[in-house]
This record gives sequence, C-alpha cells and structure tokens, in this order.
Amino acid sequence: GWGLKADYYTDGVLVVNTYDIDAKFGIDFNKISIKKVTNDKIQVAGIKPTYIGASKNTKDCVVKEIRHYDYDKNRTLKNINVKMDTASINLADKYAENFEKEYQSSIANMDNWTYLTDAIVSLGQNFVKLIFAPVYPEIEFIDSEDEEFLPMKNYIEREIESNSKKSEELSNVLSKVIETELQKND
Repeated sequence: GWGLKADYYTDGVLVVNTYDIDAKFGIDFNKISIKKVTNDKIQVAGIKPTYIGASKNTKDCVVKEIRHYDYDKNRTLKNINVKMDTASINLADKYAENFEKEYQSSIANMDNWTYLTDAIVSLGQNFVKLIFAPVYPEIEFIDSEDEEFLPMKNYIEREIESNSKKSEELSNVLSKVIETELQKND
C-alpha cells in the first residue's frame, strides 16, 4: 500500500509456536492386502504409515503478532511496528488458531513427517515377513493392488480354511491307506 509515513507499507503476521509432542505412528493392518502368486510367493500391498495418536502434544505460543512494515521508495525497510490495537490482536489470534489447525492436520496426515515414512514402512514389512516367511519364501511388497488381492485377515482365514480341508483330505487318504495295509497284513 501507499502510506503517509512511508512510500510503501505492508502488514504481516508472525506466529511462533514450540511443541512438545510424543507422536505415535504405525501401520494399519486392516489396510494391508495380500495376493497369492504361487505356492511359494505372495504379493503384499497397502503398507502405509499412519498417525495413531499422541500421548503428549503441548504447545507454547512464543510470539503471536501482526507487524506493520514501512519501506522507502527503493523498497528498503525503514521501520517495523507491532500493531497492538484490538483488531490486530484478534487477527493475530485468528491466524494462530488457523496455523494450529493446519499443524495438527499435518501431523494426522503425516505431511511433515516424511522422514519417518521409510522407517515405518520397513518395520511394517518386517512384521509381515515375520508372519508369512515360514510359509512363503518369497514376499514381494508392491504399491498398488488389483481385484485378486484380499484384506490380510480374509487372506489368512481363507488359507487356514483351505489348508484345513487339505489336511482333512490327506488325513482321510492316509487313514484309508493304513486301513488297507492293515487288512492286507491280517
């Protein structure tokens, strides 16, 4: 803007918050999907970091103010004033509240926590390997899934049911073989 005391002026907001936070992140196992590729290989999708919550999330507002900047005709800063009128204080409060909402949203969406993403995904993959490696020597982790994928819980239930039926069939066959052999020996 054009001012009387300066050739140019602008207003800006300054909000400085410090946080003491114990954020918890993890993997939502309900979002993991699995597809059996062969008897020795499965594909796993849906391992994505998620915000679980925080046992501590305290904020300390260090500075919250509207500043008025005066510049000369060369756009060199001449003066800075903190606006102390009620409207400016209320505006600073509103900005601070909006910044707080954005920050808390960024935690929940993991917008500012990308440096943790790889570590969380790796821990999730290791957990899946721990569960499935005894049965499937090859586990491939992929980003997208197709219609053949099943949620992990459903996949495990299906495999248990399928293996129970196979075990029962094998048990019946073995019983008949043993019975036949016993009859031959009598």
